Amino acid sequence: MNKLIQSETFSCIKDFVKRIKAHNRFIVLILLLIASGIRTELFSATITSAGSGNWNSTTNNAPWPGGVVPATTDLVVIAIGNNVTVTVAATCAGVTVNSLGILTINQSITLTVNGDINGAGQLAGQALTPYGFISTTGNFNFTGSYNALGRISLTFNGNGDQTINSSAAV
Repeated sequence: MNKLIQSETFSCIKDFVKRIKAHNRFIVLILLLIASGIRTELFSATITSAGSGNWNSTTNNAPWPGGVVPATTDLVVIAIGNNVTVTVAATCAGVTVNSLGILTINQSITLTVNGDINGAGQLAGQALTPYGFISTTGNFNFTGSYNALGRISLTFNGNGDQTINSSAAV
């Protein structure tokens, strides 16, 4: 009789464990489905320059706080009086060049902006050809100036309508 009770108890525990495992798989599946629907913007940050320097520099405040280069999901702000130079291909979620800020794109280098380009600062290129390149999927809302000596090729490659709003002479 004691063995029968042990056997039934073991069987009940075994069934209980199976149900928990199945339940946990279901929970894990639900969490994966929820996580796959989370947009990358939830994990982005706004990175504001703290000084002047090359985009890919890891030197503290030259230009990024703590020397942390913006991730592809980050929104980038070039602060007043800072000059950030893109010297290697880079990608960000959006860029704003504040008044008196300068964003320079070196010759043959592409800055990919997966969002809007905004600002009232200056976009600058190199006097040499080939030009620097900016590729954007967003809108261009720029009222700043363009370096007369440098040239930048701006490519709009969004899937929908894109807007150019600029009071600066091009």
